[in-house]
Amino acid sequence: MLARDYAQGLYELGGKVEHLAPLRQVLERRGHLKLLPQILAEYQKMEEYDARLTKHKEETPEQAETRILLELYRTLTV
Repeated sequence: MLARDYAQGLYELGGKVEHLAPLRQVLERRGHLKLLPQILAEYQKMEEYDARLTKHKEETPEQAETRILLELYRTLTV
């Protein structure tokens, strides 16, 4: 849970390299340095989820054709 919170914070910051050094310092100060592998795994899950979501939202040519045909059918039957 703690690793996920750190990963979420890093993800919301954009995951830039400049944020890694301060994160490491915070983890060292709090004694959570051994969470780094878990934080990385959680961060990668978040990136993968967003990539899948983006791909899922894309409209395929078949979906576009179906949508157009349905719109045409609705206008012709009204």
